[in-house]
Amino acid sequence: DETHPGFKKFLLQPTFLPDVNWIETSYESVQGMIKSNWKQNGETIVWSVTVPKGTTAKVILNKFNKNQINLNGKPVLENTFILDEGKASIKIKLK
Repeated sequence: DETHPGFKKFLLQPTFLPDVNWIETSYESVQGMIKSNWKQNGETIVWSVTVPKGTTAKVILNKFNKNQINLNGKPVLENTFILDEGKASIKIKLK
């Protein structure tokens, strides 16, 4: 997030490509390790994210409506939301 330098707050806005079944990546920021990996299982994408201690991530999933998204097993209120430090599991129904 350009308005919060130093990775105290950062953005996660993935592009899920139709011909790619999984992605795993990480980045060692000055605040700690940021991890993001997802895998498509049929009509569902399972996305795991790790947010370092003392930071937050803004997740932007504007290609999906809120009814398609679950965060840690619960529905989200919007398709853009904040993740606090720790691990999160996001499930996205494609249809």
